[in-house]
Amino acid sequence: MSRLSLQDVSVRYGNAPPVIANLSLTFGARDFVTVLGPSGSGKTTLLKLAAGFLQPTGGQVLVNGEQITGPGADRGVVFQDDALLPWFDALENTALSLKLRGVPAREYRPRAQAVLARLGLAGFERRKIWELSGGQRQRVGLARALMAEPHFLLMDEPFGALDALTRAQMHEVVLDLWQRLGPGILFITHDVEEALLLGTRLVVLAARPGRVAQEFGIDFGTRLARGETLRSVRSDPAFVDLRERVLDLVFTREAAA
Repeated sequence: MSRLSLQDVSVRYGNAPPVIANLSLTFGARDFVTVLGPSGSGKTTLLKLAAGFLQPTGGQVLVNGEQITGPGADRGVVFQDDALLPWFDALENTALSLKLRGVPAREYRPRAQAVLARLGLAGFERRKIWELSGGQRQRVGLARALMAEPHFLLMDEPFGALDALTRAQMHEVVLDLWQRLGPGILFITHDVEEALLLGTRLVVLAARPGRVAQEFGIDFGTRLARGETLRSVRSDPAFVDLRERVLDLVFTREAAA
């Protein structure tokens, strides 16, 4: 089983205090790790390390025991901004990585169509990006990340700009993909309920420098993926209790930062 491991990593820019210090986190296939923390806790820096966009100034980042030296097809990234190219349609944006590698259209088109259909976008392949809703654009961004069939999905607050209804729909999409395809997911969020509703593990970071403050094993996302209703999960006393504990933990650390 594939494993992505951040081992005692630190990040420092110049002579400034470290953004992250001595942080360790390991996850693998079928893990869904959500990450919360106050401003300045290094959430996005953590994701950049896992993606290979950034090298640590201390410690190391490994996939299956091999050090990460840059981005790779084994790690798909979904950004907060959908980062789509407006002069391409949905299919061309989805297939961008294959186009850049010189894969011919006769090969990448059916693959991109299949991924878009899996995400509920059959019939939208030729729509320009500006013709799509916010939720549809995020689905295209997710489709692009899935094209290489990555072992890991790294998601940086991907639904933060969506309205509540669209966000709930995207939660269902991601949980369905996770259940059916089984990638390891690292999901950065600032929303406590989102973190609880999606993950199998919740990591809370402390700030200045960023480090793991506490970790919780959770099963609410698994319950939703198996068909339990959102209303049932959110009204569960265990969910309510943990939500309040995490809120206290995050806001206490926010105030202390």
